[in-house]
Amino acid sequence: MYSGNFKAVILTLTLIFSGTAYGAGNNLLDEYVRLGLENNLALKQKRENYRMSLELLNEARGMFYPSLSFNMRYSVARGGRVIEFPVGDLLNPVYSTLNMLTGTLDFNDIDNELFYFLRPREQETKLRLVQPVIYPGIWYNKRIREHEKELGYIDIGIYRRSLVAEIKTAYFNYLKSIKVEQVLDKTILLLEENVRVNESLAANDMVTHDYIYRSRAELAKADQQLADAAGKRKTAAAWFNFLLNRPFDDEIVVSEVSGTDYLLTGYNEDRFDVVDREELDKTNRMVILAGDYVRLKKSSYYPRLTAVIEYGFQGTSYSFGRDDDFVLASIVLSWPLFEGFQNNSGVRQAKIRRNMTELMHMEVQERLNLEIINAWYELEAAHKAIDAASAQLRSAREAFRITERRFSRGNAPLVEFIDARTNMTNAEINLVISRYDFYISHAEYEKAAALYKF
Repeated sequence: MYSGNFKAVILTLTLIFSGTAYGAGNNLLDEYVRLGLENNLALKQKRENYRMSLELLNEARGMFYPSLSFNMRYSVARGGRVIEFPVGDLLNPVYSTLNMLTGTLDFNDIDNELFYFLRPREQETKLRLVQPVIYPGIWYNKRIREHEKELGYIDIGIYRRSLVAEIKTAYFNYLKSIKVEQVLDKTILLLEENVRVNESLAANDMVTHDYIYRSRAELAKADQQLADAAGKRKTAAAWFNFLLNRPFDDEIVVSEVSGTDYLLTGYNEDRFDVVDREELDKTNRMVILAGDYVRLKKSSYYPRLTAVIEYGFQGTSYSFGRDDDFVLASIVLSWPLFEGFQNNSGVRQAKIRRNMTELMHMEVQERLNLEIINAWYELEAAHKAIDAASAQLRSAREAFRITERRFSRGNAPLVEFIDARTNMTNAEINLVISRYDFYISHAEYEKAAALYKF
């Protein structure tokens, strides 16, 4: 609890030093929004996803560089293929002729030589360098990873904008529930006084006991409404703290926001075209990505050229002298000519995916335009609802004042007094709800029109 109070003091000091009294509530709400953008767990996950996309891009870039590996092999073999070298068959006839010419036996017959294809023992230790020279798939893979990185960044922007609206909505719902509780507290005080007066009058046989029962019933009804409002306040507070990644019971500093008229200043029905929404950037980037994916699939038709250089040592034992080393340089060309029509099908699938993405981009643009239109009309209706609720409350208060005066003089029945009081309470609650519903509608319009600047 001490921690919550300390945070409340910090926020209050921030409020004092960050603006005037007129904009105090707005500055406090902006501070809460800032805390939410820093601490929200879901937003942190989005940032981690973006970091992952950066690493995937680095991995794709690494494919352009040569790869160097160290390889060591030691083999022991027995049996296998035998290669016969017919040295005896070639030289024995010559030796026989020489013996005959010289009249000696100095040239003896020799046997054919046999060589095993597999050496009984062999070692190979080498460094292998592989460098892609012409490899279109690597290039398009890097471009795709770049698009995915941008998509990850755009996803952060999309969630940030939604989070701002969520935080403001949760804060306004919390303020709404507090105001409703305050209205009910005043009503309960009035009803308790009414019960006390009716009990006193009934004790003096001035009214019947049904006045007491009716008053107590109205008091119990108001207590039930208060309990319901308290439950909504606690739920709104828990959700608000959850969005800010704070303990559910952390204290929330309450401050009134500014009036409603200024929120509509500068906004008109001409602002119905979406231009700054991150969703449009995302789908546009997805269209570009789908085009590169088509090119990636088409690159399977092209030849691939790779350079390979090996340097190492070979022999029947581990010896690293000049007579044991070797160097092998190769240029490897690979050109897939036929793979069972798999490449053709892959290209067609990629084109279909690109067409679907283009249609999705158009659909998202229309949906966002519709969203901003609906948000504007809801905001306009909520603003008019405040004026209607204010007029209703003025009439209800005046009606209750007149009825209360008549009731105190004994000229109005209890039923009329309770109805007047109920109408006034409902009008007060309706004004509270209308005012904060307007703020909530403005938060939705602010999100739909991309008015909040980060």
